[in-house]
Amino acid sequence: MADVQYLAFGFNPAAWDQVTLPTRTALENGHYDDAIHCSTQVVENLLRGAAAVLALRSQAWARKADIVQEIHDALLITEYDPRSVDGYLRASRLYTTQGQQSQAIDILEEGMRLVPPSDPRFGLLENQLSLAEAQRKRRVDFISSCPYDILCNIAGFLEADSLYECVNVCRSWRIRILQCADRWKKLDLDHSNNDRLEFAATALLPVVSQHVKQLRLERIKPRSLNSYLKIMSTGDFPNLQSLKINEIFYRGSRYSSVCESICNVLPSISKTLTDLELVLVMDVQDPANASLASILSICRHLDVIKYHTVMSPELCFSGLSLPFSTSLTKIDLASWKSPMRSSDLEPLLQCSSELRYLRLQHCEVDLLPMITQHCPKLTVLIMNDYEIEHSPPHIGYPPYPSKPGLRYLMLAGVSSSAESILSFLGSNHDTLETVFIAPMMNNSHVTTTTLVNSPCVPTSFTMPNLTFLYIKDENRVLRDALPTILRASPNLESLTLTKHLDGIRDEIFDAIGDLARLSHLNLTRCKFLPTNFGFAILASKFAAIRFHRFYELEIYHCPGSTADALKSIAQIKSMRKLSVYGVDDHVTGTDMVDLARLLGDLPRLESLMFSKLRVFPAAAVRALLKSDSLRSIEFYHVDGLTIESIDLLHTRTPPLDVVVYPK
Repeated sequence: MADVQYLAFGFNPAAWDQVTLPTRTALENGHYDDAIHCSTQVVENLLRGAAAVLALRSQAWARKADIVQEIHDALLITEYDPRSVDGYLRASRLYTTQGQQSQAIDILEEGMRLVPPSDPRFGLLENQLSLAEAQRKRRVDFISSCPYDILCNIAGFLEADSLYECVNVCRSWRIRILQCADRWKKLDLDHSNNDRLEFAATALLPVVSQHVKQLRLERIKPRSLNSYLKIMSTGDFPNLQSLKINEIFYRGSRYSSVCESICNVLPSISKTLTDLELVLVMDVQDPANASLASILSICRHLDVIKYHTVMSPELCFSGLSLPFSTSLTKIDLASWKSPMRSSDLEPLLQCSSELRYLRLQHCEVDLLPMITQHCPKLTVLIMNDYEIEHSPPHIGYPPYPSKPGLRYLMLAGVSSSAESILSFLGSNHDTLETVFIAPMMNNSHVTTTTLVNSPCVPTSFTMPNLTFLYIKDENRVLRDALPTILRASPNLESLTLTKHLDGIRDEIFDAIGDLARLSHLNLTRCKFLPTNFGFAILASKFAAIRFHRFYELEIYHCPGSTADALKSIAQIKSMRKLSVYGVDDHVTGTDMVDLARLLGDLPRLESLMFSKLRVFPAAAVRALLKSDSLRSIEFYHVDGLTIESIDLLHTRTPPLDVVVYPK
């Protein structure tokens, strides 16, 4: 018991025995009242000591500007030493600084009940209480007295539902907040997580309509959407430039009603509308007037159109032979019921000569010749980006470049031939910066001889600005064209090859080795041939380039990842980060030890990641720890890791960032 009290109150055992001696003596002699009196005095002294320590800790929290912990300690002081004014004064002052006058008054009144009036500092409680009560009577309406620019800044940080609650507090707040025109320029109404939003938004939308420039309606219920659209058709939205209606899941008569409401709205806002987004995830046989042609005919000033639907292309893209030229610079189309055809899109592209951004979802035909013919100013082309396994860099609406030409190309799920792809790359060779290619199977297979002899494919072109290249070729369309593409990209910095099921030939590794600026290489589900020397070629070529930038290699589930292939990887001296997901089943523990020794000798290696390995012995871990440059190591679902090995990783000096996920 003495040890427990020693740990709790910081006394040494001898001192504790001395403090409790009167109580123990009275108890042994049967003087129970004296024992209770003595022990009560000891407890009160201990609590006063604890309160003094809490006062010091409260000061420390104050220095750290942690007012929540400071208030907590102040309240503990009032519990441990309720007859002292210190805790009450400290807590009340903190509550006052937070504008919580009622809590300050309550804690002061409690202090006046518990602190003896004979206490010489009792008057401080009375003075503090009178000040708190006077402060509560002089309550300030912050919103009404706040400067306009500051109020607008505050309103800009509030979510829509919080803003609507503020508007409904009182008339003065409503007038002041509604005057914040900048806050109402962009209005997002999302019912996904807020059922209370409908009533407030329906009441406020007509009031703020003159300020609204961007309006987004997301996951709106049928009744609410029709209410909003009715307000828009009868209200005054003179400055509305952007309307986005997303994820509307209706069918049958409900959808027909929505289509009719949308069509009724468009004429009233068409003069100012430049950005229209309709992501209507629905199925209907009668699209009424919601076809793309009817929308473009009404909204003649659109710069941006995003139109996604599950209606068939025959319905939603019919009548696109418009008698006028559009001002569209961005088009984003998707028809999820059946693939789009070239005949559906060509009329639209013919009348959109200013187009800079084109994104097509669920389109399988080869549109590259048509796009080359009708879109001379195109800077971004994205086709079927859902086919890309690795998340591509975020591409928004690009700024107008200084000169025309394609900057960003994502060509996935399209039945384009190697000849067509190379021809398109060649026609945009001097501007391309980022390229994703994942073609579908094409009946015509083009050989290297055909490519070289074809008069329409410039095999000698270069792409000097291309820095990012992703090629997925599970259908073997680009099997023979890949070296040509790589040699045409001298300034490539990042390369990803996915599903090259025929194997990465030495010719391809040779072309990769010539990329003097390459810093990142990702190989995913690419077969390594047993007869090639790919990584050895890379190591020798990179070593021949002084100050080579290559630093990261990722290998994901590549068949043929043998021990020899892995050891060749360890010859790349400039490598800083290596990630290996799975190896050949024949790789043994001895092979992993040899690999670890080679990796430990790499002078710049900083990060390692191994996943789904069948064996990783303790000797391999000890070999890695000899590296002076290694800073982090991660193991995911790796067999053979012992507790001893993990402890070695955690105790290494200098320390390592270690992540281990067991299988």
